[in-house]
Amino acid sequence: QHIRRAKATSNICSNQALCALRSLIHLSLLGPEGLIRTAELGMANARYAVERLTALPGVRLLNDAPFGNEVALELPVDAYGLTRQGYVPGFPVGRYYPGMDKVLLVACTEKHSREQIGVLAELMGAALRAQTTKGGLL
Repeated sequence: QHIRRAKATSNICSNQALCALRSLIHLSLLGPEGLIRTAELGMANARYAVERLTALPGVRLLNDAPFGNEVALELPVDAYGLTRQGYVPGFPVGRYYPGMDKVLLVACTEKHSREQIGVLAELMGAALRAQTTKGGLL
């Protein structure tokens, strides 16, 4: 078969089966306890990120709903504007949901360290300070 990957529809050509097999192997190696530990680490990292990021001026939780490893934060500036500076701290929700231009979705996994989350908070704080000194416009 000579099918270009972009036009592939079967599992073999689109590499879907390989991705599913890799996930299955990873989950099997983790086992039940490892899966629980992985989830707990991701959630703990998200709580720590929220603690650090909401300490920044103007940053707050979008709502008080429970969250796992992803959380929506409301910023004092346009969230997509941070990506135009070459800085991508999360997913700017307003690109796909009208009226949510100042909302940033941040996700943490077990692979993020507290040091990395601290760097995220420092960089985001600096970017927000730079934008608010420009009048809050991006």
